[in-house]
Amino acid sequence: MSEFFNPKRLKAMETGEYFCPKCGSLMLFEDEYEDTLICSKCHYDMDLDRYGYDSDEEYESTFLDIPVDEKSEDNKDGESYDEVCDELGD
Repeated sequence: MSEFFNPKRLKAMETGEYFCPKCGSLMLFEDEYEDTLICSKCHYDMDLDRYGYDSDEEYESTFLDIPVDEKSEDNKDGESYDEVCDELGD
């Protein structure tokens, strides 16, 4: 399984500099929420979560490999969201 923070993202978090994977220029945050990066030169944009991954498959494998326990502490009976929140259709 891949690590959640890949080496490129860790380095960027330490330095505060994110570089565009397309042209290599400095990327800036789109807004105060700091969840989207935009290249200052070519205007390529990407989600911060995807920074440093070489492909969509590599990014997705990071999260798809995490096991989901349907019977967590909050949901010991394994009920669905609709059953727990009583949002089933009439």
